[in-house]
Amino acid sequence: MQQALTYRTNRNLFSNYYLDEHLPETEAWDEVSDEELEDAYDEIVDLWDSVKDNFTVCVYPQKSQEDSRFKIGEFN
Repeated sequence: MQQALTYRTNRNLFSNYYLDEHLPETEAWDEVSDEELEDAYDEIVDLWDSVKDNFTVCVYPQKSQEDSRFKIGEFN
């Protein structure tokens, strides 16, 4: 079964049912216009662009040899 492409990446914080079926049926969903959403998105992008150079993402291995996963950390 192929999954449909969406505008978001669900990191399992919410169920897909809630995001796809329930949320669009709520009153709050209809209270915000597409224009307001686009304005808010643009504002967030502008804010991120103004501060992103202050962050460096560092990937380093776990201390334990048994655990081969990587941690992601931020530092200035």
